[in-house]
Amino acid sequence: LLHESGDSAAALPLMRGVLASARAAHGHRHPMTATAMNNLAAVLGGLGKTKDALDLHYAALAIRKAARGDKHPESAESLN
Repeated sequence: LLHESGDSAAALPLMRGVLASARAAHGHRHPMTATAMNNLAAVLGGLGKTKDALDLHYAALAIRKAARGDKHPESAESLN
């Protein structure tokens, strides 16, 4: 909600923490980790950190394609 309300700067450390927790709980190649990566990428994009955001989006897409396949809705979400 912080990011959506325009406070991406406040959301950034929280989303980084969520990603770290997802990686610790599920590993680096799990779809839940990909979701956390997409969320962090959205915050980074809101802060104008386009390269970092794109890197995370592409990494999330690779995880989702490997886990779910090209045609799964979660893979498509990463393309958005």
